[in-house]
Amino acid sequence: FYYSAGAPGNFNRFDSLNVVGGYYGVRMNGQSTGSFIEQNHVTNSTFREFYFYGYYARYLRDGIVHNNLMRGRTNATASSYGMYMYYMEGDFEVTENVVHNVGARGMYIFYGNSLNQGRGKIINNMIGARFTGTTSTKYGIYLYNIRDTDVYHNSVDLGPQNGYALYMSGSGFDSLRVVNNIYASTSPFGSQGQSMFVSTTSVNGIQQMDHNLLYSSGGTMANFG
Repeated sequence: FYYSAGAPGNFNRFDSLNVVGGYYGVRMNGQSTGSFIEQNHVTNSTFREFYFYGYYARYLRDGIVHNNLMRGRTNATASSYGMYMYYMEGDFEVTENVVHNVGARGMYIFYGNSLNQGRGKIINNMIGARFTGTTSTKYGIYLYNIRDTDVYHNSVDLGPQNGYALYMSGSGFDSLRVVNNIYASTSPFGSQGQSMFVSTTSVNGIQQMDHNLLYSSGGTMANFG
């Protein structure tokens, strides 16, 4: 299901859904950084056989995505996403979700708390087991310019794919904590299958990175800065 920018899309609760098929499993749109939608929660639901996005949100403040299964279509586009989030602000929570059978990106967050309006949580998610795309680079968790967020207890298995279990890019990181996660790649592509990639511009924004288990069967386990 889908609602567009400008719709009265605040304070909704979507629980125990079973959504099959479609281009999106669920999509919700705010308008801009000056006009967020607020406190929409998607919980305890299953989104399967979607073509491009399991969960899609833009300009959402204090959103919750909790305990959902995102399972894509086997013949979906090679660049499909389990979860796509653009400008997640405030005390957002992305917790205890399972993502598999997607083309290229398990979880993608582009700008998180960039306006310093709360502290986010990306906790206890399981991503991987199968990426179906055969052409594009794969990303288990892709973070771009994330501030004031805890990334705890997530497990990402990239499998035998060209890509990165965790990928961090951008110069807008600040007060990010990455603790007690598992990032694994069993790619046969050497340096192209890595457990973690953190760009040079992202390093200074990490407040804490500790007790993470990294594994790669390729020539490069991780790239940090």
